[in-house]
Amino acid sequence: PAIQSAVNTWNLELGREVLKLGGWTNDYPQERQDGVNVVYYVRGWPDSTKDKQAITTIWWASDRLFETDVRINGNSDHYLYSVSSQVEKGRVDFESLIVHELGHVLGLSHPENEQGGTVMAKRLNPDVVRRKPSTGDVSDLKCEY
Repeated sequence: PAIQSAVNTWNLELGREVLKLGGWTNDYPQERQDGVNVVYYVRGWPDSTKDKQAITTIWWASDRLFETDVRINGNSDHYLYSVSSQVEKGRVDFESLIVHELGHVLGLSHPENEQGGTVMAKRLNPDVVRRKPSTGDVSDLKCEY
């Protein structure tokens, strides 16, 4: 539900369907460039990159976005997530994290100036809900879409 809600958020903000959730599987083997966009929950996330909550990889074919894969740090020694409507104390709000990563999928980067309530701030601290893109986030995307 958090992923679908994050997809709906961007579609509503942009006024049309730019993202579509295709389905679920527990059997997709690993991240790879294969033309399929996937969100992975990686329980075995390495300690060497434990500071990263997620990584979005984008592959391009000339000037066309070919594929994106989102890996979520699912190592419970690094982060615990909240998937409820109200964020649980000490946990990272999963929906806010997905809204951020889908912003990358759509072409947004981390801003130099993180003021204005941007969902694209480099870090999402526990107990913070940041599910609605700022006017600046939406404005940056309307140039593209």
